[in-house]
Amino acid sequence: MDNLGLEAFLAIVRAQNVSKAAENLHLAQSSWGPTYQLWHDQWWTPSRGQVHVDSVQLIVMLLRDSQSWAIVPLSIAKKALSQGIFSISYLSEMPPNRVCYKLTHKYPKTTTVESLKIFDHYLSTILQSAFEI
Repeated sequence: MDNLGLEAFLAIVRAQNVSKAAENLHLAQSSWGPTYQLWHDQWWTPSRGQVHVDSVQLIVMLLRDSQSWAIVPLSIAKKALSQGIFSISYLSEMPPNRVCYKLTHKYPKTTTVESLKIFDHYLSTILQSAFEI
C-alpha cells in the first residue's frame, strides 16, 4: 500500500444565491469515518437537517435548485464552481486528515508493470491538478 499523503482539502459548496449563513439543509456525502463525524458535530448540530448522499452527481443536482449547502472535497467544489452557478467557501478549521491508499500487488506480473507505470503517471497528474489551491 502506498500512502498518497493527501490532506483532506474540503470546501463548502452552495448555489450562488444562497446566503453564507444559511442554516438550511446540509447535504453530506457517505460517512468519512468517526474522526470526521466528531469534527463535524463540533461545528454543526449532529444529524439536524442532514441528508446523506452517495453520489457527486446527486449532490450537485440537489444543490442546484435549493437553499442547501454541502461539504465536499476541493476537487468536487472546483468542478461545481466551473458550472457557473455555484460558489465555494473554505473552511476556517479543517477536519482531521483523511488518508487515501493505492493498492498494488506485491509481485505484479511483468505484463502489468508498464500499465502500472502509465497509471501512476496519470494518477500523479490528476492529483496535482485536483489539489492546487
